[in-house]
Amino acid sequence: MLDKVGIIIRKEIKDALRDPSSLFAAALYTLITPIMLWVALMAMTTEAAKIVNKEIKLNGLDQGSVITSHLSDNGFTFSEDAQVNVTIVGTTSEGFSTNKPVSIIINGDLTKTADTVNAVEEALLSLSTIIIDQRFKVLDIPSNFIEPLDVQIENSNETSYQTRTIIYILVICFLMPLAFTGMSLSIDMTAGERERLTLEPLLAQPVSTLSIMIGKCVTSFLLTMVGSAFAITISSLMISYVPIAGNEIDISFGLISAVKIFMYLTPACAVFSALQLAVALYAKSYKEGMTLAGILGLIPLSVSFLSDDTIMKYDFLPLFWEVGAIKTTLLADSTSLVIPSVSLLISCLIVIACLFYTQRRLKLETLLN
Repeated sequence: MLDKVGIIIRKEIKDALRDPSSLFAAALYTLITPIMLWVALMAMTTEAAKIVNKEIKLNGLDQGSVITSHLSDNGFTFSEDAQVNVTIVGTTSEGFSTNKPVSIIINGDLTKTADTVNAVEEALLSLSTIIIDQRFKVLDIPSNFIEPLDVQIENSNETSYQTRTIIYILVICFLMPLAFTGMSLSIDMTAGERERLTLEPLLAQPVSTLSIMIGKCVTSFLLTMVGSAFAITISSLMISYVPIAGNEIDISFGLISAVKIFMYLTPACAVFSALQLAVALYAKSYKEGMTLAGILGLIPLSVSFLSDDTIMKYDFLPLFWEVGAIKTTLLADSTSLVIPSVSLLISCLIVIACLFYTQRRLKLETLLN
């Protein structure tokens, strides 16, 4: 039986290499999420390295006031060619003496100079707070009189927001290939061959339907594993070489972590290869197979968006355990990681059930033909 399975595997691999559309679809789905990761990392790098242009043009009569001094102390420089105009209406001394607010107008193109405008606003608001404190001191009133509640927020999770965001994207990067890399090939090997009328000659050969389906499933599994390995490798390189990764993101993603994640995804790759074959063989046409397999591919993506509490609660299920294992590996926390005996058993049962269904359906088609 093994030699016949090997023949089917070689046959399907040759057909896949001669079909550029399946290979293109596999490469496209594999590259999508690393591109997403690169965009997210570059956006964070740009945000972290952003330097606000603190050059402004100051207008008004009161240019030697405490406002001017405060802006200078906060790093602002004054230039006639600046794109942000700060206009002081009236004089500061007159407004303070009459207890009337001094009107200040900040004018700038918010599509180009929003960062500078926000920085000027923050600096002026901080000056307003200082003036309020000074007035309370003159009246012998404590400054906390207008703040009866002192509300403080402390983060009990040491993982930063950026780290959690990158981990979510990485989980999607690793689950996308197993959901979509082998999808086009699985459909082409079943519904596609049925439409091309090449399935009947294969069924006429002295090979059991079980051997045929095992060979097709192994071929899809191998392609899915290649896609997963590629996505993991590219993601690891991005995390290593993007500058923000070493400063703002606390992720353990070296060679050992990459190998661990690849091994964790092996059962899930086998499950989805078998499921995609079952769905594609059930479909009556290639188009229907693409629709059903696309809906099936949304399952791992949906699991990746679940909360950590939900993942831990159902970690005995396939995909749930893989997602939890990936997250703990990226955070260098292996304390909650256990051998996935139940999850692995369920994965094996799903693969066996899919192979049993597909070979029975293929045998039924043989009898009908």
